[in-house]
Amino acid sequence: MAGDYGNNNDKKENGGIVNFGSLSISNAYEFDPGTDKSCRTGVTIERATFHKFKIRSESKAWWEFWTLALWNQVTGAYSKKYGIDISAPKPLMFFPGKKVGQNQESNSIETTLSMEFATGDNVTKLGQYPKRGDYGSYPDWHPASYYKDLFSIVAVYLGALSKIKENELMVHDDYRPRHVIFDHKKDRLFVYDFDNASVGDPQGVLKDDLKMMSEFKRLIWPGYDMRIIDDAYGRGRDHIPSAQKIMDKELRVGYHIERMREKQDVCFDFMLQKVTRRDGSPWGDRFSMVRKRR
Repeated sequence: MAGDYGNNNDKKENGGIVNFGSLSISNAYEFDPGTDKSCRTGVTIERATFHKFKIRSESKAWWEFWTLALWNQVTGAYSKKYGIDISAPKPLMFFPGKKVGQNQESNSIETTLSMEFATGDNVTKLGQYPKRGDYGSYPDWHPASYYKDLFSIVAVYLGALSKIKENELMVHDDYRPRHVIFDHKKDRLFVYDFDNASVGDPQGVLKDDLKMMSEFKRLIWPGYDMRIIDDAYGRGRDHIPSAQKIMDKELRVGYHIERMREKQDVCFDFMLQKVTRRDGSPWGDRFSMVRKRR
């Protein structure tokens, strides 16, 4: 599911809109308040596009846009190499809206972040499926080939993603089942909501995974043998080599950070959670000026 953010011919800028491809804002939104009260969400059905509407600073919205792009690139590279489909949705467009609040010092605006639509169900809803079922054909290393339930199948994907995050020191910071979608028909796992994502903190990676598995296990039916989940999770982790054994530079987060800096003029500051251009100018300020001139 990885997109090619290195292709500048596909990027269009117009009055604050960064548009990858032909997508544009549509009025055909179908709103769903969802479970996260900090934002609204919607879907443009004819384009299979997910929209996140949130009041926040413009720089914070740009941070989520570009960290989403980074996760999409890294997970896409690992998925292609190791044959397990894990992805962050590809970001398609960010649109900064009007300022919110009467305070002149306020930097909050209405923001719309559009991204690839993630098919499937939220992991918190897995309990609605039968305890055992035929969810597809899997290779021998995959516990779905003999366990036959969605909780163990998803545990494999979570284990593989855990190893990817550990290898690349990628921190989500709100890593929990409600931010994960699994499509059992396409054997694909999506992770989303990257407001506070960062790179470089081993303790943050560990905290992420402990939170995820603690909440994930609480979703499982009473009486379920958790040794099955632990085995499936371990098999997922074992399927991804450790960082020391990876020779392919295109899998590494540092490669994608540098590529985005050169191709997209995006520089990450993971301490301050800000993105700037190579000349040091913030992305948000530039587009705020564009809007004011218009």
